[in-house]
Amino acid sequence: MKVKSSGKTLTRPKSPNISAPKPRTVPKPMKIPQGYKAKPVPHKMLARTSLSKIEAEAKARREKLHHETHEKYAREQKEFNLHETKSSLARLVG
Repeated sequence: MKVKSSGKTLTRPKSPNISAPKPRTVPKPMKIPQGYKAKPVPHKMLARTSLSKIEAEAKARREKLHHETHEKYAREQKEFNLHETKSSLARLVG
């Protein structure tokens, strides 16, 4: 049996133009500024303080903290609640 065509041209399949995908562009890294900006120490503050005074204040602060910590734990005075494990070896020997 012969198929009659209606005079129309048939659609011919056409393969798509597939190309390899392009790689994504990596953005350029941001430049992070290095360093710091410090405000200058006021001259009045430099005249008032000395190294020995700063060390004395630090020593007093450490002693106060040590004393407070000692008082905190001196009030509690809890003994360690340790239990002794009994060995099964003593039962076997004895």
